[in-house]
Amino acid sequence: MDDLRQSLQSLYLAAVYEVDVPGGRIAFRIGEAIPRLAGQAFALITAYNPGACRPSPAENERRNAALERRLAEAGHKVLPGRGRDVSGDHVEPSFAAFGVTLSAPRWRSPASSARRRSPGSTEAS
Repeated sequence: MDDLRQSLQSLYLAAVYEVDVPGGRIAFRIGEAIPRLAGQAFALITAYNPGACRPSPAENERRNAALERRLAEAGHKVLPGRGRDVSGDHVEPSFAAFGVTLSAPRWRSPASSARRRSPGSTEAS
């Protein structure tokens, strides 16, 4: 595993993920059970900061809006969410897309037409 990939994986494993559900917010980490969402397959996915790229805030917002539209057009129930570091200093808006799983067909990221990405999930990849 190269250094960047290993560094990103460490950050993803340490991060806190949140999904806004009716009546509140659910926070979890990779590997934790999520009782309120038991039996509901979903992926927490974002178009913010793909890989080592750091687009402008406006570009990240544009890409994330395009991702949300694409998920909705594909018929997925979408709830707002986010991934953040433990301190909350770094937050990336995300979407919980229900019915999107690691076994689903790969998505072309709105962040790059040349790069293929699989949807994010609560599993490390």
